[in-house]
Amino acid sequence: QKPPTDWVSAVYRSNILQRRQLVRVASDTYLILHPQLYLDRYFHGLVHLLDDAARSGMGSDSWQRVRARFGHLFEGYIRWLLRRGFARAALLRFGVSLDRLGDTDAFIVMGRTALVFECNHHYLSGPERYDSTASTLAEIVRPDLQKAIETAMAAADGRIVLDGRAVEVDEVLPIAVLPD
Repeated sequence: QKPPTDWVSAVYRSNILQRRQLVRVASDTYLILHPQLYLDRYFHGLVHLLDDAARSGMGSDSWQRVRARFGHLFEGYIRWLLRRGFARAALLRFGVSLDRLGDTDAFIVMGRTALVFECNHHYLSGPERYDSTASTLAEIVRPDLQKAIETAMAAADGRIVLDGRAVEVDEVLPIAVLPD
């Protein structure tokens, strides 16, 4: 690995404990250097681990394919969470085509309130995570949030029709969800 040439690379790539928590001490024996960082990297950070493998050429998939697959898993996880959290909602739809607005990841109605969810499949890279500002993060989430806002405005105006009935709500909350 080449030495870092900028601040972000130096911070993200220089900490051996952050990037490599296993040290081989024999052909079949490894030492875990930091248990919490190990759990973060190999369980919570699995997408980043596979992304690193794909970028290094160790894996057979491209990094784009790895991230796309994890994006679909993330969206499925969000659906599972929403089903559990909103099981008693009057209306709970996923991947709904609402009029001409396109697909909406989740549309939930509780009483006279609607929630519009758009899931962004973008996993933050090291530089995006450690060297981002509010405006750069806003650019990442902007397309999904804009889509959620447009759908929310249509719902507030009574332009959403599901099962042949207009959805009538007093309040609509657009929500964009990021995996990181």
